[in-house]
Amino acid sequence: MTVTMLVSNLLFWVLLGVRRVSPRARWLRVAMLAFAVVAVCSAGSWAKQTWWPTKIGVVTSADLTVLGGVHEGAVVRFVLHEGVEVLVVDEAPPWVQITIENGESGWVSTASVAIVEIK
Repeated sequence: MTVTMLVSNLLFWVLLGVRRVSPRARWLRVAMLAFAVVAVCSAGSWAKQTWWPTKIGVVTSADLTVLGGVHEGAVVRFVLHEGVEVLVVDEAPPWVQITIENGESGWVSTASVAIVEIK
């Protein structure tokens, strides 16, 4: 869990306790709502990182041809060189869909990319 999530959760419950003592304070409602929104967003971010980690790949082939589809006869989109980092978008063994920094994407052989999960 992130520190933001823990702190916002704690502050939410403190404000809820204060609201029990002073039920007519409008600022408490606004503050509770704000902290609840932060807690929900933090929980969503944590869940995404936990269940759907980001996958980064590094090209291991000297010259890697990136294709427009998942078969050998697909259109060649571009060529990457060894050591280039890519974002792994999808996997359909023995293929992975990658995206490079400029936004271009395509499919390559799984054997040509070393994949690392980042949590």
